Amino acid sequence: MSLFEKLAAKERSFRQREFLSPVLRGSNVCVRIDGVIMSLKVIKPNNFHGWGVFHPVDFNSAKLTREPTMKQRKEYLALFPSVRLVVCRKKNRKLFGAPLSTTDARFGLSRDTLIALPEKCELFDTIVARFDGQRYWFEQHDRQTARKLAQTLRQNLRDNITPELVCFDGSNQTHRDVYEYALLKKMINKRDPDEVRLQKALAHGGGKYVSHRDLGDHFAVAFEVDGEHFHSTVRRNDLQIQSAGICLDGYDASFDLQSLVGVMREGQNIGAIYRG
Repeated sequence: MSLFEKLAAKERSFRQREFLSPVLRGSNVCVRIDGVIMSLKVIKPNNFHGWGVFHPVDFNSAKLTREPTMKQRKEYLALFPSVRLVVCRKKNRKLFGAPLSTTDARFGLSRDTLIALPEKCELFDTIVARFDGQRYWFEQHDRQTARKLAQTLRQNLRDNITPELVCFDGSNQTHRDVYEYALLKKMINKRDPDEVRLQKALAHGGGKYVSHRDLGDHFAVAFEVDGEHFHSTVRRNDLQIQSAGICLDGYDASFDLQSLVGVMREGQNIGAIYRG
């Protein structure tokens, strides 16, 4: 048989194969055939997302032929080591988990690990995932961990219960860490966006936010610079200074809140602060 005939025979054999694999939208599917790992683009259907049994079209692409059975999925996942994760956050329909056990550091797990193809998971649920060397694929909810614990933590979070008052029976340090993180994130998201904006502007200049009053088109802002208190009035839309609260010889409007902090610090250093 000539070399050309051998290559043609190998291609025919390859194209007759079927393989099972999970696929993320926009990603290629990887498969090992005759000891060679190949990356194939799923072209039928485009942007496929989920579990499928595929048929190679050529050495670069594949098409979906059918959905795998639950048994086939379990057999595929059983090829890889398992890890238990506590769901710590959701973002843009993506789910992230923290390792339940410190021994799972062998997988290089972080406290914000993406869980691929999750199914009906909520915050604080413990799940079993399988690591294929690249991604952590959802397998199932962990039957060893009581659902009651996750439900209790979710209720405590809705009630804004501080970690010191939460009953963590049946939990470990990961549950505590995830709860504290979720509560902190919730508190930050509930903060007044105007307060956050003013605080960031002052912090960038080296100042410290104290309080503010909403005056419609303006804010009256109280803040500190190196321990000394100041009060200024700024425009809402761009935080431009309307009244600095100190004498700037009519140049108040030349500064915004961030740059004003530097002016005040310089004035403090040379003893030239005069209250307006």
